Amino acid sequence: ETPPQPSYRAHHQPKPTIMSSSAVRRLSAMPPAALQEALMRVARTTTTDCPCHSASRSAFFSRAPHHSSQTHAREHEHHHEHHHEHHPEHHHEHHHKHHHDQCFSAHSLSSPPQDCSPVFVPRVAADMARRTAKLGTLNAVLRPEVRRTGPLLTEEALARSRITARWSNATASSSTRLFFVGGLNSAHQSSTKTPHAQPTARRLYAERAAERESAGESDREYAFEMATSAVRFGRGVTAEVGADAAHMGAKHVAVFTDERLVDLAPVHTVLESLRAHGIRAEVFSSADLVSVEPTDGSLKAAAHEVRERAASCTDSGHFDLFVAVGGGSVLDTCKAAMLLATYPPDNFLDYVNPPVGRGLAPPGPLPPMIGIPTTAGTGSEVTGVSIFDLEALNAKTGIAHRSLRPTLALVDPLNTASMPAEVAAASGFDVLAHSLESYTALPFHRRARPASPAQRPSYQGSSPLTDLWSLESLRLTGNFLERAYLDPSDYEARAAMILASSYAGVGFGSAGVHLCHGMSYPVAAGASRTGYQHPGYPTRKPLIPHGMSVVVHAPAVFRWTAITDPERHLRCAKVLGADIVDLGSEDPRKAGTLLADQITALMKKMKVPNGLSAFGFGLADVDDLVKGALPQRRVLDIAPAEVDAQVLRSLYEDSMEVYA
Repeated sequence: ETPPQPSYRAHHQPKPTIMSSSAVRRLSAMPPAALQEALMRVARTTTTDCPCHSASRSAFFSRAPHHSSQTHAREHEHHHEHHHEHHPEHHHEHHHKHHHDQCFSAHSLSSPPQDCSPVFVPRVAADMARRTAKLGTLNAVLRPEVRRTGPLLTEEALARSRITARWSNATASSSTRLFFVGGLNSAHQSSTKTPHAQPTARRLYAERAAERESAGESDREYAFEMATSAVRFGRGVTAEVGADAAHMGAKHVAVFTDERLVDLAPVHTVLESLRAHGIRAEVFSSADLVSVEPTDGSLKAAAHEVRERAASCTDSGHFDLFVAVGGGSVLDTCKAAMLLATYPPDNFLDYVNPPVGRGLAPPGPLPPMIGIPTTAGTGSEVTGVSIFDLEALNAKTGIAHRSLRPTLALVDPLNTASMPAEVAAASGFDVLAHSLESYTALPFHRRARPASPAQRPSYQGSSPLTDLWSLESLRLTGNFLERAYLDPSDYEARAAMILASSYAGVGFGSAGVHLCHGMSYPVAAGASRTGYQHPGYPTRKPLIPHGMSVVVHAPAVFRWTAITDPERHLRCAKVLGADIVDLGSEDPRKAGTLLADQITALMKKMKVPNGLSAFGFGLADVDDLVKGALPQRRVLDIAPAEVDAQVLRSLYEDSMEVYA
């Protein structure tokens, strides 16, 4: 007797590769009626015993020419005779018809894989929806089977990939079902078309818009995107900058760095590499141009100097390429100077983020830029953001646009070897905040939909893609930040932290950051008033490092945001080392406390100033801090709950002292 066949779920794993182009062309050529019958037979079939199945399966995947119907008939006849010879008792009309049906369904589809269980149907649907003109026919034919098998696959895949159910809910609410197959997902759009409808792109778009309208979601975002710089990571990749510049066709390069770095190995390596490839470099490093914490004044001065030197040393009056070697301040200065020098605005605030400025986009393309970080914190080498102090308001703001994103990031662990321990701590806590804020940010589908795709903002809210980068950055930070702080010679820890910085930059560059950063800007700008000067930084003026001004708010912020998604906050706490065996077994009300405890423990080990009071702020300063934070709507609106003045006031008060 034939043994029972194991079920698909118990025995097989789905294959990510589905169909060859030739197979799709053959399917596309089939009449609708034949296509419908073939697909429905596959949906009902779990295995096939046709001996030519496995042979034609290789043709199905390898794009080999499909054997002719005559060849198949001969193979089928030979198999039928062989089966009758060994099992004469099975040779009757019913068996013949059943076997013929199996062969017909397999070969009508150019022989799908042997595990052609119902799970194969969503895979066919996803591929065919993208690659054939019979989308309407396929949707109508496959919808019953897709509905039957879809939830099963989604739940299993979500459990494997640890993507929370809110993404499944989000896609379901926008009338899109995700099928995770072999680690990939494909969207199968629901349809109301008849099997013989001939849809057009305009009609499909109109139907999709009608579905959103009927669900009350016409004003909600339904898509997310991720764009980032090209990243090259490795020990010694800094020396490749000359080859990259030559490949870009550069002849004259503007190199930005700071006064301390200009005499150190990273900058020397860059200049030698450029010279070796016959490329002239102009270095911008003076303190009035490149400040440890950039101001609108330093950015204007840097842009003016770029224009002056470009006019005197280049035929075109413009530099072909910009290279930034340094920490976040150097990278942000380079971005802004490149923009302001290429397209001088009528008013400096034209490019500045609203509501402080107008938030205008650059009127044309910008020169390419290569970012070479020497600290492990800002992730500026992969983001399109430049942050600075607006001196007139005594507050931080910024310029943000996709075109400011560096073309290439050369992430070299050797460049952090000279980073002081205090800088390693401050920049590392910035990575921690980037990871946590982007992972707990407002989900993308809860944000208002832009008027056009071109107006989709850089900060779009958390999504399945940004979650991957943010969580991995958080894991690396939890494992290596303290080691990188305690021992500058620990290459493994320094390499892990600069990689975590870039990972976090990719994540928050699309998802955004929220309260910790929004609250930090007036704090950092207030250093001139309190006179605080952080140790380990090469500056004589008052300074609250960006990472420190961010992390002092983290415990209070995440205790407050945890109620919006306790499971996410529990997962972050577990990644940072909290003793949590099962997320579902923990009290959701304790999620914020568990995460805050992990953050404060790390802060205490690394001697972070104990709250705003350590920087010289008191309760009397809270109203001024709130006033400085409220204009930061670009980041405050990414918070998972609505933020107003009362919320900010409460969080500032709770941040006066962080740990006992």
